[in-house]
Amino acid sequence: MSSWVKKAATSPLLHFFAAGALIYAFVPEERPVIVVSDLSQVDEEILIHEASRLGLLDDPVVSKRLAQIGRFVADHPCESADEAKALARDLDLDRQDLVIRRYLAEMMRLAIAAESDRILPSEAELEAHLRTHADRFRGPEKLALVQVFVSARRGKEMGARADALREQLIGRPSAEVMKLGDPFTRPSEITASLSEIGQIFGPEFAEGLDADALQSWQGPIPSAHGVHWVWIDRRLPARLPEVSEIRGQLVHHHRRVRRQEHLRRRLAGLRTRYEIVTEANEG
Repeated sequence: MSSWVKKAATSPLLHFFAAGALIYAFVPEERPVIVVSDLSQVDEEILIHEASRLGLLDDPVVSKRLAQIGRFVADHPCESADEAKALARDLDLDRQDLVIRRYLAEMMRLAIAAESDRILPSEAELEAHLRTHADRFRGPEKLALVQVFVSARRGKEMGARADALREQLIGRPSAEVMKLGDPFTRPSEITASLSEIGQIFGPEFAEGLDADALQSWQGPIPSAHGVHWVWIDRRLPARLPEVSEIRGQLVHHHRRVRRQEHLRRRLAGLRTRYEIVTEANEG
């Protein structure tokens, strides 16, 4: 989102319109005519008309832009910003300038969408939203593993030490083998997804790990820190988290989806208030 839209989104004007009191308060008896070159432009044209009807052409951002345009097109120096704005409006540039049009349309989208923010979702709504969007929130499969580390700081001895560990690891329970390796910054027992494992040990380690080899030692697997012997104890299937575990993410996504649905419904209602004409059919 551009800086001027971010600035506008925090303005009192947007908050005023977000209350929803004025956006749809007036329904004209005769439907205004909107002329477009193709139907994909209808929503933007409606939003711009609504913005104009509600007085957004007097918005400070629009006024500043009009003053800049007026000074640019004037054939003489403008004495004031008001004179420059008046010139721009006389030339109908407040309706034609692409920057202003996009700004007005985006302001209206934000204002309409924000109407749906007044009520926070209930626990039941969050539960339903989680089930509806399960693929988005379902966590990845994880591996429960034990790793025995040989540090690269051993230099030339690293390989020999890793080979010696091969025999020492066989037949020993994990509680014992964890004491055989060198100290490592992470625990010897780790439960993580392949992506998380790659972040911990590096991509080389993740690529060298055979995630299907359960209940057997594999290695030595190189990493950015040295080499590792790895025992994958079990695979934990992907699971859908509880609402309490991801409440913030759920509320944010629920709000975004609800805003989109609300905007879509509002625009559908607004279309019924206008007569839409394509340029090919005009006249």
